[in-house]
Amino acid sequence: GTILQSLHRAQKIDEEKVVMDAWYFLCPVLWAGHVAEEGNLEAKDMILRSSHAIVKLGHAVSYEFPQFLDIFNGKYHDVLGTEREVYEYDVTGVYAYLMLQYYSLTGDEAYIEEAKKAMDKVAKRSFEYAYEMTATPEGAAAALWLYQLTNDEKYVDLSFIPLASILRHSVFFECKYGYGKYYKTFFLTMAMPESYVAACEEGKVFRYMLEYLKRGEECLPSFAKKLVAELLKYKSQYTMPPNYPKEMIADEPANGKLVPSWYIPFEDLMFGWKKSGQVGQEIYGAGFPIEIANGLYQVFKDGELVLYTEYPIVFSSDENKKIVFRTTGVKEYSFKARIIYLHEKKFPLRVFELDEQGKPVKEIFSSSFDGRFQEFVGYGSATYAILLD
Repeated sequence: GTILQSLHRAQKIDEEKVVMDAWYFLCPVLWAGHVAEEGNLEAKDMILRSSHAIVKLGHAVSYEFPQFLDIFNGKYHDVLGTEREVYEYDVTGVYAYLMLQYYSLTGDEAYIEEAKKAMDKVAKRSFEYAYEMTATPEGAAAALWLYQLTNDEKYVDLSFIPLASILRHSVFFECKYGYGKYYKTFFLTMAMPESYVAACEEGKVFRYMLEYLKRGEECLPSFAKKLVAELLKYKSQYTMPPNYPKEMIADEPANGKLVPSWYIPFEDLMFGWKKSGQVGQEIYGAGFPIEIANGLYQVFKDGELVLYTEYPIVFSSDENKKIVFRTTGVKEYSFKARIIYLHEKKFPLRVFELDEQGKPVKEIFSSSFDGRFQEFVGYGSATYAILLD
């Protein structure tokens, strides 16, 4: 059987034809793949039973997925009554990632070859690669996954195509006029080109670009590490409707449902004088805060101590009398870190930067301490130790 996500964009034309967005069809299978990778046998069984149909679909569309996809017949369907075929080029990267998931679950190298063929199509794209950020960052992660499997450096270069598209549609200014004065906009990423910021898409960018950095620890050039680490630093700016003033929230949404007291993100965080919430609230983006917390917070000593860093942690070890961690980024750029205590401390813990042999090279002094937490400033791509006594 094939996993089919039944969403409002799926249109049943007749008994043999169902049309929906390509990413609506493939992305839920990929997300189920993450559950399978965690050891869930039911999820593994479902996605593996879908593999033949998805590979057949990839062949039918020559690895370039149209927006309005006839999922059973593998071809473009003209929903809008126009002759223009709109493609979701970034879904090719989703397909490549999904093939690598199939490989990791089965060991069948035929799936690696499928991923290679899909990435060959990505190589033909440029700044028009992105259709929607739900599907764009997976291609960057898939490219570095292929590099790890093949040691072919062309896949490092190919990873820059999705990365460039993400950066192209990110915001490089603070909108301090209109309703923009109530929140930070720098380095947020538009859900679709020239649209608005949405929690689900921000979460996907965060999740897969964090994977990108982890897979690229040894192969990415410093400019890529720097840009992506800074991008992820600003992804935690998004907040929930109850945290915004009522004047910037739409009176009535044009689509969907809007209840400003609910802790469910806006579908649309607008800019300037445009009110947010015009497209309602994004239930499938409600996990965004959890995604961010999972990437930026780590719990140690059975919950006695929590470590928060603006740069995601790529390595950590919980030893007897110390905690060792390393972050993403480059040493020229800094991040703030906070050690949070479950029980109040009379004195701040000592923090040291370590060299490549794990020996302390200098002590990092806390910028603030109040008994419940202490803050300090670190630098990217460095290793630190927190001494516990």
